[in-house]
Amino acid sequence: RALKAAFYLGRPDVARRHAFEGLRAAYEHLDRAARREAHNDLAVVFGAQALFPEALEQLWRVVHLCEEEGSPAPGSVLNNLGNVYLQQERHDDAITLFQRAVERFRAEGDEAFVALATANVGRTQVLAGRPAIGIPSLDAALETFERLGRSDDVAATHAKLGHAHGVAGARSRARRAFERALGMVDRGYGKGFAHEIRLWFGTWALEEGDLSTALEQLRAAADGLDPEMQGRIGVLEPLSRALEADGRLAEALDALRRHVRAQDAIRRDRAEAATRARLFELEHGVGGDQEVARTHAAELERRNLALRERADRLERLSQVDDLTGLRNRRDLDARLQEEIARAERHGRPLVLALLDLDDFKEVNDRFGHALGDRVLAEAGAILKRAVRETDLAARWGGEEFALLLPDTTSFDAHRLLERVRVLVAEHDWSRLAAGLEVTVSVGAAALDERAPGEELLEVADRRMYAAKRAGRNRTVVAG
Repeated sequence: RALKAAFYLGRPDVARRHAFEGLRAAYEHLDRAARREAHNDLAVVFGAQALFPEALEQLWRVVHLCEEEGSPAPGSVLNNLGNVYLQQERHDDAITLFQRAVERFRAEGDEAFVALATANVGRTQVLAGRPAIGIPSLDAALETFERLGRSDDVAATHAKLGHAHGVAGARSRARRAFERALGMVDRGYGKGFAHEIRLWFGTWALEEGDLSTALEQLRAAADGLDPEMQGRIGVLEPLSRALEADGRLAEALDALRRHVRAQDAIRRDRAEAATRARLFELEHGVGGDQEVARTHAAELERRNLALRERADRLERLSQVDDLTGLRNRRDLDARLQEEIARAERHGRPLVLALLDLDDFKEVNDRFGHALGDRVLAEAGAILKRAVRETDLAARWGGEEFALLLPDTTSFDAHRLLERVRVLVAEHDWSRLAAGLEVTVSVGAAALDERAPGEELLEVADRRMYAAKRAGRNRTVVAG
């Protein structure tokens, strides 16, 4: 009872401790039936925490105990074993176990569980790339669930059929099946499967290029789950890909980082669980083959490395403006706060400058937005060449740029900014279009000039507009 309470209250660490205590008591009292139940309980706890190699070890213990007694393994254990193999992508092994579970459930006279194991056969065939074989099994299971009035299983099976039709390339059938599943969830059925249904639908929509549906469903799949569980059910990785495809790089990076953290937590849990299980085996003389765990750990490490490489790429993308190759506003905001803190801590000078291309709307109106983009890109290249390695050049937004100049006084900043202004004005813009001329208005503020409570950006922005009012194509550093 304590194990089940901890499990349903979301305390897997406590549930695991109670499961081990139950297992220890079963071995100390030489109760074979209790051993089977305790191993199965521990497998359920491990499986719920995505510790699949450990769950597999425990389920095989149940099978071996049944074999020692000369009794068949229960259908539920065979079905659970199949699910563990499925999670490890050992599809053919999983199918064999699900088929054995079908036979055992049929012998036990449990029609509902025959359908459940049949659905598992079908889904695994689909995941193995054999939808033509898997879809009839799913259809058969659906028919049984509908006849028995098992609405929750009907909703889940519709979603599995949606994925199957998607793999088979039947887009309209896939969408229709997913929408039926969601319709049942909206009517209160299949609540226990709702997160998975939305995850499957969202992942399919992402692969089909339907970003709005993908983002809607993947966000809904993650909604209401704590960060750890979001990582464990696997929603954060496709959500990150959807956000990246939609251009929301900062959100994509955040989701990917949370996914990597969740995978790290799973790996730590797996190591702790494997160690504890091995200690128990040594203490009680129970043999254990750790090869499955070692193989899975190596595969997890390989996948985590690929995820970290993608996170690094997203990190770079989230800091860079696509058009100009300069740093973007998000990165400038972060760097500005760091440089202000450093300058104040060490008493060093700091200047922030804002630069706005003059009459840029007229450039777009006269020459078109495509050429306007080329002007922005060339202006960004001029800024990048003009500043020092220690400076930061960024696109502030639209036709506005920013320069962050650490360890720079107002006097030195004025010389550098005047050079930038002249470089822009004297650039051969006619290469892009005959008659094209581009100038820039510049406003700059030094950290030590601010009034109490005044933001450096406010001062720089005010001075940039002062340069505009004074006739454009000029630099204002003070006043």
